Amino acid sequence: MINKKKIIISTIIVLALLFIFISIFSTYNKSEIIEYTVLKSNDEKIELTVPDNIGFEPFNASDTNFSLNIYSKKNNFFIYSNTIEKQREVDFLNIIRDYRNSFINSHENVANASDVIQININKYSSYEYFIDYYDSEFGDTFYINSIWFETDENIFIINFEIPAKDYEILKPVIDNIKSTIKLY
Repeated sequence: MINKKKIIISTIIVLALLFIFISIFSTYNKSEIIEYTVLKSNDEKIELTVPDNIGFEPFNASDTNFSLNIYSKKNNFFIYSNTIEKQREVDFLNIIRDYRNSFINSHENVANASDVIQININKYSSYEYFIDYYDSEFGDTFYINSIWFETDENIFIINFEIPAKDYEILKPVIDNIKSTIKLY
């Protein structure tokens, strides 16, 4: 009789633990599902995929300086891009360095600025640099990751801009979006 009671109690405990484990596991998986949206620039030359949970929306649609210009109010996360048609052969690396230096010189509160480094994103050889600067309009320090690509016909610039204090949280999101970049 005592052995029978032990077996019944043990079975009930195992089933209860199994039920709890399955409940936790199924809830965890549902919360980890993230939807994505594929976006193309206005000129349809740049494509990237962004997670829907960031809440991106068009930013300043009347600004025609950018071929793609989106942001997230939720966390002040900006992505903007330019496509520049090449008229002739250019010293690409020198153009990037000049632009980076111009940005640094035109902003009083640059905290950190990396050198221009060569990287590969997907099949594209590219260059990038990082800058931290204070934006008085937002009253916050921002981190910019600027990526430059060159093809035979175009130069592409994609900028990711986030509050520097959110770097640890949003850097993996930037890296994920960077891995989806396609150029046309």
